[in-house]
Amino acid sequence: MTHAAPTSPPRPRRAERGAVLVLLVLVVFGVFGIASMTIDVGLARLTQASMQGAVDGACLEGLRWRDTPVGAPAADREFNRRSLARDALLRVYDEDGLNLDGLADGTAPNRQIGLGAGPDILDGGAGSVQGGLIIVGASGRPVYVPDPQLNTPNQPIGDLVAGTYSAAFDPLACSAVLGAPVGYLENGAYERCDFGVPLSAVDAVDQDAFLVRMRRTGNPAGLDQVAGVSSRGNPIPFLFGRASLLDTMPESPLHDGLTVRATAIADARPVVLTTVPGPAGPGLALAGVDVDGDGASDGFAAVSFSVEAWQDCLSDGAVHTALLGPGGTVDVPVSCAAVVPAGRLVPLGATLPGAVAMGEPVVVVGDGVEAPREGLQWVAVTADLDPDPGLVDERVVGFGAVLVTAPLGAQFEVQALTGADGAGFMAAGNARSVFVPADHPALDAATLSAALTVNQSLAGSLRAPALVR
Repeated sequence: MTHAAPTSPPRPRRAERGAVLVLLVLVVFGVFGIASMTIDVGLARLTQASMQGAVDGACLEGLRWRDTPVGAPAADREFNRRSLARDALLRVYDEDGLNLDGLADGTAPNRQIGLGAGPDILDGGAGSVQGGLIIVGASGRPVYVPDPQLNTPNQPIGDLVAGTYSAAFDPLACSAVLGAPVGYLENGAYERCDFGVPLSAVDAVDQDAFLVRMRRTGNPAGLDQVAGVSSRGNPIPFLFGRASLLDTMPESPLHDGLTVRATAIADARPVVLTTVPGPAGPGLALAGVDVDGDGASDGFAAVSFSVEAWQDCLSDGAVHTALLGPGGTVDVPVSCAAVVPAGRLVPLGATLPGAVAMGEPVVVVGDGVEAPREGLQWVAVTADLDPDPGLVDERVVGFGAVLVTAPLGAQFEVQALTGADGAGFMAAGNARSVFVPADHPALDAATLSAALTVNQSLAGSLRAPALVR
């Protein structure tokens, strides 16, 4: 019996071995493609998130100080609020709380900080000493630290811009008009559908909205690095996308890198909540006021006005003489005879019935000296929200800004303040325009809706900035 000799397994043909190699190369290229998308685009998104957080806070700060300090020339107030907005943006990238002005030019003690709006990267150029390398830490710092310009001419392309906000537009039509991709509200020339800029820089202080932007671009149109108006950082170059740290493709779209921009807009909204200022805040003492009628002084107090008195008498901005009536009422004679008593005094620590649902009357603070003094105050505006005429459900529905001159007796003067646009004074602090029901006792839906409706229609009411974009 014979046995067949064992045979070796057949060797793969040369063509098959080549196919495996090609497949391996394709897989490697695919892995690098995924890596480039993950790393390069991820780096850009991380940079944009950092920039967005900075401009969000800066635009709120720029609007918050629009009307303060009271009585200062418009040009001084405008310069002041832009400086505060700039400092708020820079403070995001300040590591040790030292010289803010030195962050951008590299003279601050913390110029080597690791905080910043993405890595500071520059193409060396084919003819440079670096031989076309992509250089990290191009200006001596590992990160880009912005140098926002105040833009006092209020140019639309600037870093800090005052204007008016409008949400009444069709996003699709907006993109078509601007020549921008679908979903974009701003084009390469920084034109927008939701933000209007006054023709004259003198009118900047009158505007209800404030815009702040940061950008890392190649400055293709020459709009991103205008002295005193706009600033920029270098774009984020493709690293894995090039598959090389050499700048070997100056004519390729990959050469320009990724443009990253961040924009935020704050708009003025009626205040729905305010807190009691601390003893160090502005204010005065209504000394010697007998609120409860027991013949003894009840000390510090806050003033509240009915919505009728505020609308009919005080929102005109004129100076009105008020008298302290019995039981802590506030009477405004003659001009407001139809709504006497116009308001009342609230003792320290007390609140109106249900007042905490929409805010608290601001306690007027001072040193107790019985002498005429003037101070900026927030006063509560109240309304009876119960539809039953036989029942009283008085709530704080808004606030007003007033200048109050303290009395020597039972008489004092009150003047409602409005902003530069006449629509309401801008609160620099102790107020917000967003109502958070969780902060206060629950309100039934009807009462809450009625209170917010009155708040939104209250003429000349105190306002606060709110992020809208």
